[in-house]
Amino acid sequence: MASDQFLIYNVSSKGCVGLHLRGQIVSVTDAVRLEHAVVQALPAAGAKHIWIDCQQLGPLTCQAQRALLRADRLAWQAGITLHWCDLSSAVVAQLRESGLHLLLHLVASSPCLCPSNLLEEVA
Repeated sequence: MASDQFLIYNVSSKGCVGLHLRGQIVSVTDAVRLEHAVVQALPAAGAKHIWIDCQQLGPLTCQAQRALLRADRLAWQAGITLHWCDLSSAVVAQLRESGLHLLLHLVASSPCLCPSNLLEEVA
């Protein structure tokens, strides 16, 4: 696997839903996969929150930032809040530069308030 290959892992446990993002969103296909993963997680959520582990998410292109915003809006329209957890300081700086930090529900990097049953390492 290339270090920048974009991967998404869906984790559900005890009524909680989480997505683990790995790599970089570098193509339209990657952006669509992120939106699709969020849409797929919405019916499974049952609750009003989806936790997104971003600690291994690479730098964001403009296209990647738009993908995050679209995914967030899709969830918002369904009445669900996406919690963007553990973003690197470089990614947070990118979101601040574009102003997206004002629109997304960012969770401080340490510690993530994600339910502990979703924090298990994804293989």
